[in-house]
Amino acid sequence: MNEKNILRHEKSKPRKVKKEKKSGKVQSFFKALLIILIIAALTIGGAYLYKILMPETSVSEEEQHMIYSPAESIESVSFKNSFIINTIDGIKILNKKGEEINDEVTNMVSPYVKGMKEPVFCTNDKTVLIFDIAGKTAVLFNEAGIIGSYNFTGNIISGKMSESGHFVIVVEDAGSKAAVKAYSEAGVELLTWYSGKGYVADATIHNSKKRMAIVTNEIENGEISSKILLFVLDNSEPYMGKIISNSFCTAVSFYNDSVYALCENGLYYVNKEDDIELIHSFSGEKMKHFRFFDNGNVLLISENSVEENYRGVVINTKGKKISDFSVDSFLDISDVDKNKFLVIKRKGVLSINHKGKIKEEIPCQFEVKDAKYFKDKIAVLSQDKIIFE
Repeated sequence: MNEKNILRHEKSKPRKVKKEKKSGKVQSFFKALLIILIIAALTIGGAYLYKILMPETSVSEEEQHMIYSPAESIESVSFKNSFIINTIDGIKILNKKGEEINDEVTNMVSPYVKGMKEPVFCTNDKTVLIFDIAGKTAVLFNEAGIIGSYNFTGNIISGKMSESGHFVIVVEDAGSKAAVKAYSEAGVELLTWYSGKGYVADATIHNSKKRMAIVTNEIENGEISSKILLFVLDNSEPYMGKIISNSFCTAVSFYNDSVYALCENGLYYVNKEDDIELIHSFSGEKMKHFRFFDNGNVLLISENSVEENYRGVVINTKGKKISDFSVDSFLDISDVDKNKFLVIKRKGVLSINHKGKIKEEIPCQFEVKDAKYFKDKIAVLSQDKIIFE
């Protein structure tokens, strides 16, 4: 019996040891798992805290910038879902991420732009017009390719494109002061008007109706007079002409059935009845900027030399002043939207609404050369790089 008891006891002993070993293994497993979870928690938590506490500039500027070879003059335009800039190699077409797209069109258009001295970009979001303000060439294209190219005998003075895609180009002409050429949205020439005594200051085409307005200035017997001329695009002779005496006019623009003319003494308005009136006098102020918002309101910026800032005035489509504000000195108005505008400072960009309130401010480490509204972003360009904010 004793022998059996001893044997039975010795048999049961290994079972107990085996159980203890298994328990130890389980404990070791859970201990290792706990250590792994603690390390993971610390890693994730640390990364989260780093993201919160550290500024977003932890991403290198080189990754945020699109670098390109600088051209002599910076010019850009927002076209559909792309952004077009001129470079020393021609144009580049970019998406919102700054990635180059549509190489086929780039290769078609670039040879024309590369030879331009001072290219100017215009668009109605269906086509893009690029013309050389100091040369004789222009090119019209869209996302599919070139629509037309142009070579003039005289240097280009100015050009504009309407929302319908019609455009006008003013060129020097040997037989007159200037030739004003109007084109359809397909790039077909509709008419050419030759100025006689008057120097052409500006020309524009109506956004939807086939009408054109031209402003000329001439000096006779020591007196300056300006003339506003209105055309329909199937006739090279004006159907209306209005004279503004003793004033020098620099710009003209349509809004609905009316015409605005900016002159040295104020803003003039030609209404539907073809009557002309001075709707805003500058009262001796030196006008620096004149731009149209997309909704037709007029933005006028004059220099306030006493307070060393600018005075901004917005006139609505009925000729009434709807806002009057001051804004710190800046270099240029680079773009306008429905009811806001972009101003360039030396190392920054401000987006300002029609009441003079700063809606967005983008400080930059580089000297800003250009800025444009680009869908829900703002494109900011230096001499050789671009960022989308």
